[in-house]
Amino acid sequence: MEDELKHFLRNKRLAESSANLLHKIILKIKEEKELNSVKKSFFIFISLFVSSASILFLSINSLINKIKNFGFIYFLKTLFLDYKNLVSFLGDYLFAFLENFPLVEFILTLLGIIILFFALEMFFSKRKSFFKFLKHSI
Repeated sequence: MEDELKHFLRNKRLAESSANLLHKIILKIKEEKELNSVKKSFFIFISLFVSSASILFLSINSLINKIKNFGFIYFLKTLFLDYKNLVSFLGDYLFAFLENFPLVEFILTLLGIIILFFALEMFFSKRKSFFKFLKHSI
């Protein structure tokens, strides 16, 4: 009888430790899935941030060059300073203004700003998990 009791208690301890081990394994699997998800989000954030910074740098430089070289500032000065002649030649003025307007550079600059804001929103919404990921990876 005593042997059966010892055998029962030994098996009970083994069963408890294996149940505890199963629980630990499940928790580790969940942590790894979460870590992989955060890792993917972090690299998406980094790629969006770098691409938006490069797009902004190139498009702002191009926009400034177009504004300086193609007389866009002259048209803006005419709009505010020489409005009497502007009214009489409004059609010609609008055509010349639209012809010199750096539309592609303006759209690229807006696109870069939108991507930058999206990346920053992603960072601020997941910053705790990003910092946990960085702390875990270091």
